[in-house]
Amino acid sequence: MSLLNKSLNNDEILKLFNKLEDKAAINEFNACGFNIWPIIRMSVCFGLISARYNKNTMKELTLKERRGYLYKSIRSLFRGAKKKKSSILFITHTNYLETINEVVYDRVHYGHVNRKISQGDDCIRLNLANKEVSYLNGNEKRLELFSLFRFIKFLSLAYCIFKIPVDWKTYKRLYSINKFFKSNGVYLTSTLLKIPFKVAYVFILSKFVNRSLLLNNVNAVYHSYYYCLECMAITLAARRCGIDTINVQHGVQAKYHPAFGMWDNVPKEGYELLPDEFKCWNKASLDVINNWALNNKHHYATVSSYHWADSWNKEAIPYNYNILRNESADYFNVLVTLQPSLHGIQDIVKECMQTTERNIKW
Repeated sequence: MSLLNKSLNNDEILKLFNKLEDKAAINEFNACGFNIWPIIRMSVCFGLISARYNKNTMKELTLKERRGYLYKSIRSLFRGAKKKKSSILFITHTNYLETINEVVYDRVHYGHVNRKISQGDDCIRLNLANKEVSYLNGNEKRLELFSLFRFIKFLSLAYCIFKIPVDWKTYKRLYSINKFFKSNGVYLTSTLLKIPFKVAYVFILSKFVNRSLLLNNVNAVYHSYYYCLECMAITLAARRCGIDTINVQHGVQAKYHPAFGMWDNVPKEGYELLPDEFKCWNKASLDVINNWALNNKHHYATVSSYHWADSWNKEAIPYNYNILRNESADYFNVLVTLQPSLHGIQDIVKECMQTTERNIKW
């Protein structure tokens, strides 16, 4: 039985994983025609980190709804002529969407969407929380893909069983990874056993996405978090279609974040599962990427600011700003933001809230 060590913090996890990267033959971890090391890295690191997370549940669709959505999803992918007008695909999550005065804003892609629409591009949003596709130029719902993603997972299970004997040399190396972590007191057997299925899912999904990207004449893909399996599949499909892939910073992009910091022994040709460009809020975030990507021509970082925060500071978002002024007047205001792995407000913050002066508003 696998046991995820809950005592490891992010820097300990990454330092341990770097030891593995320094000794592993990363170029030899190929399956289904691509290097699967990013899947291994994300599975191991986030498997350990997520042991500290609070689990949230989603509302399940009825069987009748799934069947209807599945039929519409498959029909939309394989019917219709290719669009002549270029499109930009923005991939996001419900966590990043804010509704203000009945208008839905994406705080991560805000600014980039406005610029592309002003340039005459069609902008498409894929919300990975509910697999809903929206056409942003008219802000109308277009398609629900939840059942299609579930169907592809089912296909991937069968394909995985077929591919394991073909790629057995690669998957055999997972044993050495398990042995390495076990020697360091970390047990990851169940996590590593899921890798072949995850690889098959990324591969099969990329084939479906490839067709959709071409039909919609997509010429750029913007991620809000590139490192989930669905995003890596879309990146793989986009790269093989010659489409630019960009990750837009969504939060703190620190050195000890497994998706952004401390990548060791990166192949010269880069990874097909990682985006071409990382758009960062500031130089500190840029440096985290450049520390490993600067000498790799396939991945690079640029500074593009945080347009959502800038627009609020400039009062460019349609909102009654007098409400904010009245609530914050005569106070030193402190904004506390949380991560799902923190299980609420930390004790040190609670203590500060209880002992600070009254003119400080939390």
